[in-house]
Amino acid sequence: MNQIKSTTTNRLLSFDFVRNVAILSIVIIHAVSAYSTVTPHWPLHDGSSVVADIVRMVFDTLIMPIFFFVAGYFGLASLQRKDVWPFLKSKLRRIGIPWLLAIFILIPLLDYLRVMNDGSNTSFLAQWLMYLKQAGTLRAIPLSSEGINQWHYWFLSLILSFFFAFSLFYSILKGRKTPRSTTPRTSSNRSILQALLLTGALTSAGYFVTLLFIPKSGWVAIDLFLIFKPTDLVLYIAYFALGVYAYSKRWFVDGKPLDYLKFWAVATVLLTIGFLPFAQVVFANPTVSHTLSPGLLLAFSLTRSFLCLAFLVTLMSYALQYWNSPSPFNQKLAAHSYNIYLVHFIFVIIFQEFLMLWQGGPPIVKAGIVFLLSILISIGISSLIKRFPRGFVGFLVALFVLVIAATL
Repeated sequence: MNQIKSTTTNRLLSFDFVRNVAILSIVIIHAVSAYSTVTPHWPLHDGSSVVADIVRMVFDTLIMPIFFFVAGYFGLASLQRKDVWPFLKSKLRRIGIPWLLAIFILIPLLDYLRVMNDGSNTSFLAQWLMYLKQAGTLRAIPLSSEGINQWHYWFLSLILSFFFAFSLFYSILKGRKTPRSTTPRTSSNRSILQALLLTGALTSAGYFVTLLFIPKSGWVAIDLFLIFKPTDLVLYIAYFALGVYAYSKRWFVDGKPLDYLKFWAVATVLLTIGFLPFAQVVFANPTVSHTLSPGLLLAFSLTRSFLCLAFLVTLMSYALQYWNSPSPFNQKLAAHSYNIYLVHFIFVIIFQEFLMLWQGGPPIVKAGIVFLLSILISIGISSLIKRFPRGFVGFLVALFVLVIAATL
């Protein structure tokens, strides 16, 4: 038991680094979006930059599968430790409450500010009730800054759905299994490689098939409840399952990286170079990507899928080899990472709009300023949330009621 606790501590330290990289990458994706030509859905644009395009295409490809892998990895660990109902209650408290606050209070409030700037005299209560009337409507939509959407909070509702589905599957499977030895079993290098290659092959095939019929920018929405990209859902399911499998086979619990770090790092670089020419075509035609040639879509699917895989292995192995010891900066950033994700989007938009006053400013410099300021302010807000969590919720509710009363 002492050995398991020790390896768990080491694992958490390395995963802190992985989580930090993923969260910072999300902020980078949003920071460059106002300066990229591959983000027609973004609410504002202020020039364009080739660097912003490359950053957006590469980071948008690599980061979300990491979140689902980590969720699957720790989802199984948490289920085994807590059992189903305590596990679901903890997820509802940590993910469900912020999501509800965002969907029913924060997004309507900020959307009302936009409507007021457009000269509308509609009361906030009237607009909010119209907003609620569309709840549950099933739609197939392009990603757009108009209409009902969940901003980046779509991830919260989708991963919560994954946890509920996985808990149901875990309960059924647990009820059918006969008791076995609980001694941890580690995987051989060969079996790990086989699992990785199988994941790459399955995600390539699944991604390719969906791209043949569904535009890359297409979303399926159940308004106010769930929104996701069908094309990316294949990747998310596969990486969540890979995370579950990795924990069940005790990958990383011994604090050792997977073998051949240099190979996976070189593979990541080469696959990135090979991916970009295909990505430029697909990202430039997001609404009609399904009309592109099957050969192009197959090449895009293969390079994207194996690039995601190589990057995941490289990042995990690097973290275990070089960031598996206590680091004050890494741990402090990890403590704020979730709240950074929750609040940063508002400040990204604010600073992007403010920097439009700097006419002629280099777009990539503006993106850097947006990123740094958004991170710093988000950490400050996170400190307040951690110190006064109930007070923060009370503030949002009070603001909501105040705006209703002031606009009647």
